[in-house]
Amino acid sequence: MGDMTVRNIPEDQHLALKRLARLKGGSAEAEARKAIAFYVEAQSDRGFGSRLHEKYGGIVDQDFSIDREGGSSDPVSFE
Repeated sequence: MGDMTVRNIPEDQHLALKRLARLKGGSAEAEARKAIAFYVEAQSDRGFGSRLHEKYGGIVDQDFSIDREGGSSDPVSFE
């Protein structure tokens, strides 16, 4: 696993990261790792479906079928 030192984090962001870590019962460093992982994954060329398949592809039998009704559903009314 690689190591990295991040400098010049704006004070308000650093304090917010510490506050978030305290609320979750973890460390600011762990929260920073999660934020980096989230950002890097979001920049990936792979779509959501590809990431789901990569994560859960071997868990569910791939040859299952879903029975669906042929008709359309009624539109939603918010009145």
